[in-house]
Amino acid sequence: MEYRECARIRTIFARFDEGEDLLISLQKCAAENEIKTGWISVIGGLSTAVYGLYDGSKHKAVSKVAKSMFELISLAGNVTMKEGDILIHAHIALSNHDEGSMFGGHLLEGCKIYPFAEVIMQELDIEVGRAYDPQKNLWPIKF
Repeated sequence: MEYRECARIRTIFARFDEGEDLLISLQKCAAENEIKTGWISVIGGLSTAVYGLYDGSKHKAVSKVAKSMFELISLAGNVTMKEGDILIHAHIALSNHDEGSMFGGHLLEGCKIYPFAEVIMQELDIEVGRAYDPQKNLWPIKF
C-alpha cells in the first residue's frame, strides 16, 4: 500500500449537455480548469453507453457498447497525469430504463449524454502520475 495525504483546493460544478461525449467533456473540463489531480462524481443520463471490463486472466480490457436510455446512477473517478497528458480514470454504474437492471464498468469514449449530466470535479493539492506495469498491462497511480 502506498498513500499520501492531500487536501481539496477547489470544486468545479458543471452541467454537460445532450449529445456531448462524457469522457471527452470530463477531459476538456479538467484541461480548461487546469486540474491535473482530482476527484470526479457524476449523475445524469446517457443514450449510448460505452464501457470496458478488465479481463485479469488475459491482462486486457474488453469493451461493450449499448444503446438505449440509461440512468447514470453513479460515476466515480479521478484525474491524474499520464505521460504529460490529463487522464480521466472513471467507472460508471448505469440502469437500463426498460428493465431497471444495473450494469457498468470502466468509462470509455463514446458515451453520449442524454438529456444532461451533473458533474462535480474537485481539484486536489497533490501531484499524481501513472507508471506502466507490464505484468498487468495497466497504468496504476504513482506518487
